[in-house]
Amino acid sequence: MDVGQLQRRLVDYTASLFREGFLDDQFTQLQQLQDESNPDFVFEVVSLFFDDSEKLLNDLTIALEQPGVDLKRVDAHVHQLKGSSSSIGAQRVKNVCIAFRNFCEEQNIEGCVRCLQQVKHEYALVKNKLETLFRLEQQVLATGKANGWWMVVRSFVRFFCFFGSWRMQATSSVTEVLLFSCFKLLVVWVGIAKHESCDS
Repeated sequence: MDVGQLQRRLVDYTASLFREGFLDDQFTQLQQLQDESNPDFVFEVVSLFFDDSEKLLNDLTIALEQPGVDLKRVDAHVHQLKGSSSSIGAQRVKNVCIAFRNFCEEQNIEGCVRCLQQVKHEYALVKNKLETLFRLEQQVLATGKANGWWMVVRSFVRFFCFFGSWRMQATSSVTEVLLFSCFKLLVVWVGIAKHESCDS
């Protein structure tokens, strides 16, 4: 698979994460903070989210298995998880946390147990999705480097991810057509650059 195909796959995959509600605008903002001086910024932030979430989910499991459930402690853990998921734009995890906290407020232990299972499920899904996204990004970059036009690909990867999120946020067909046209022109330009590098 050449770089152009990988780039299109990356854009479509990123767009699907927004379309299906796994990610929201906060993730796009994280991507905008990443630059040449800190090329792994998003990966590092998301890795911290994974570490924190797994610890919090383990703490929640233990807390809800106790004979006398301390719902204030449970709520504190859920509050942390909600904040952590919000910080990277993990929208579906955050939404379950909101419902989870409501059950804590209502002193509804059965509801809390159900929400724990749901939040574990949503966390596992978004973790898998983000790991796939990072693998795709690395494939695009590695292929561009192998073909000798690393800097061109490096410059566009962030745009492709950003474009993927904007496709899902476009409020009109005209906006989406314009954005998609820009994307196609960039893919053509990259293809020309590749052809010229091969000829030289």
